Amino acid sequence: LNFLGLFEIGIWTTRLGNMPLKHSGYMKSFLVGILAAITSTPCTAPFMGTALGVSMTQSPLVTMTIFTSLGLGMASPYLALCIFPYGLKWLPKPGKWMVIFKQVLSIPLFGTVLWLGYVFNVQIGPNGYIIFGLSLCLVTITCLILGRKEKRSQLIKWATIILLITGLGMAAYKVHNMPAHEGVSIKTSESGINWKPYSPSLFTELRQSGRPIFIDVTAAWCLTCKVNEAVTFSNGRVKDTFESMNIVPLKADWTLKSPEVTALIQSHGRNGIPLYIYYSEGSDTKPIILPEILTPSILLKYLNV
Repeated sequence: LNFLGLFEIGIWTTRLGNMPLKHSGYMKSFLVGILAAITSTPCTAPFMGTALGVSMTQSPLVTMTIFTSLGLGMASPYLALCIFPYGLKWLPKPGKWMVIFKQVLSIPLFGTVLWLGYVFNVQIGPNGYIIFGLSLCLVTITCLILGRKEKRSQLIKWATIILLITGLGMAAYKVHNMPAHEGVSIKTSESGINWKPYSPSLFTELRQSGRPIFIDVTAAWCLTCKVNEAVTFSNGRVKDTFESMNIVPLKADWTLKSPEVTALIQSHGRNGIPLYIYYSEGSDTKPIILPEILTPSILLKYLNV
């Protein structure tokens, strides 16, 4: 709504963004770097997630090397312009296009809201989704009132505050009272892979029997997981391979952050998903961690097909 111009965020945030400009030299560069890191890294999936997951399990030297490499990667556009300053002339000049561009960027943000609404519905159910919708309506009304340029009376200001608190409070109350983790229903994929819900006891039993196991750690909010499911696990050849090799497919659902799945992720040195683990035939085989981005050919290669 802010990107559409429905309301504007106060001047103090602009001052916050201009804080680095009040300094000079290395301090200015340092503060600009912090601001760039905060504003440009809201999500680490899918590629950076692997690097960060590995860094948490390594020595301090390796961890610092990984984060330094990430920092150099983020700084590379600035470094390039410092080395080749004539490249600045190719940067677009400020103008009306910035307003239009900001409005266009509201479209993917609205799409994100729809996606998170779907996740909320999966986690809590239809009644929770109704609360979610009502909360959004109240927050939207609040933004409309705040965005009006006319002078507002004290009554309207207090009514706006009450609307905002009510909208956010309804959603927060519903989240706080979320039911105990029951797991998202495990559905057979279109190709017919018969996933079984993961549990520590079932996993131990299968390991003792020596059967090959494939674990898909997923969640309703994981977009990368959804893409892999549509592209790879719905592939007919993958399904035939699972059946011919007698692989037991287990699906570990992390939508509501269950303790069992969290322990499974941490035990393999990761802190996020998607996570794909393959145990070949035998009771003492080592786990094989597959890449986060899966294609049928990559999966079959790891299965040695």
